[in-house]
Amino acid sequence: MLQREAGRLARFQFIGLGQTDEALATADLDGVLRVFRADTLAWLPDFPTIFGGVSGLVALSGAPASLVAVVCAFGRGAIAAYDCATGALRWQRDGLPPISHVDPLADGEIAASFEHGPMHIIDARTGTTRSTIRGARGIRSGRHPSLAVADFDGTYSVVTVKPWARQWRIPIDGFAILSA
Repeated sequence: MLQREAGRLARFQFIGLGQTDEALATADLDGVLRVFRADTLAWLPDFPTIFGGVSGLVALSGAPASLVAVVCAFGRGAIAAYDCATGALRWQRDGLPPISHVDPLADGEIAASFEHGPMHIIDARTGTTRSTIRGARGIRSGRHPSLAVADFDGTYSVVTVKPWARQWRIPIDGFAILSA
């Protein structure tokens, strides 16, 4: 399957997985978003992003039947979300600090990390910031988490989910998120 799709996969610059690993999205500098659904082993139709020739970091949120792709403009403070089934723009936000990366979270949320300022926990369906985490630069969580692990400039700490609050301030050497 992947060998057959090698030409399509060779074009991407950025790749993002959904929280459930049932889909992946690719974006590249031509401004086109591509989504592959693992449950159907098929690519959804490609669609252009509003960023034209400058796509960037990408994350997927939601169940396979209702996927939302979040794309950040590379080197700019702009972020937009698309309905993966139709390619329709759901929301966009401009005027943000430059975005360093986005991470998918459970419950239809994504985390946007910036070059400066707090991480934003954003509702992927509406674009509304639900919470912020000061000092966090990246975050990883399981499918149905009550805890997540956040990167605070190289020191990893455990964070509770809802409310998003840093709990253990002791650095940890490594972690794994397991699901059954």
